[in-house]
Amino acid sequence: MASSDCEGHAGQEGETFLYFAYGSNLLTERIHLRNPSAVFCCVARLQDFKLDFGNFQGKMSERWHGGVKSGVYVVIEIKVSTREGKEITCRSYLMTNYESAPPSPQYKKVICMGAKENGLPQEY
Repeated sequence: MASSDCEGHAGQEGETFLYFAYGSNLLTERIHLRNPSAVFCCVARLQDFKLDFGNFQGKMSERWHGGVKSGVYVVIEIKVSTREGKEITCRSYLMTNYESAPPSPQYKKVICMGAKENGLPQEY
């Protein structure tokens, strides 16, 4: 996810930005749990990054807590390309200090539902 005009949308305290969603945040129902004002803009591609999964510090659990405040993720600014070839700048998040591991079947199902909902290419 990067509104059809691809302009920034309201964030905290009136801040607007474009967010490049991936993983479970592709599913509208999921992203709206914490970000009810999020609006789909367009499908875009991020070059030179790889989608990977991990268990933070290699620990398996039903749920783990953390985010930007705890250092699990860092905020990054990236340039992505739309299907029309337009380059746009977005905010996204990068996980730090993790051990690579396959996604759980449940998590993979949510990702696939979001990819289908947004018309992502089959190879995603």
